[in-house]
Amino acid sequence: ERDGEGGAAASNPPDAAVNPAPTPSPAPARVEADVALVDGRFVLSRAHLLTAAMNARHRHGVGKMKTRTLHSELIYCLSAGRSIDGAFKRFGLGPETSQLIVVSFSDIEAVDAVHALMSEPESAAKGG
Repeated sequence: ERDGEGGAAASNPPDAAVNPAPTPSPAPARVEADVALVDGRFVLSRAHLLTAAMNARHRHGVGKMKTRTLHSELIYCLSAGRSIDGAFKRFGLGPETSQLIVVSFSDIEAVDAVHALMSEPESAAKGG
């Protein structure tokens, strides 16, 4: 069959109607939040966490941070050493993390969103 201008009529590939494109799986739940996630197994006390938070906030305020963000500065300040990599290995999340601390410097709603996500049953959090 031809279109009105003498060209070949457009046709759909034969497989398009028989084999529609697969529907993508839904992405796992994701929360965009301005928070620091800390492995709580190595935080010695509330005072340890608050001191690190105040130190990170101070460094941020005076422009003397060793890391790029306030939340990474918190993780750096938790460590007794001066290695950023070592601080993240110790206080960052990993496969063995069993205690999670969520820290926000300004947004309690972000902490609530992370808490809600963590409270969901494991199957819902994995998207299935």
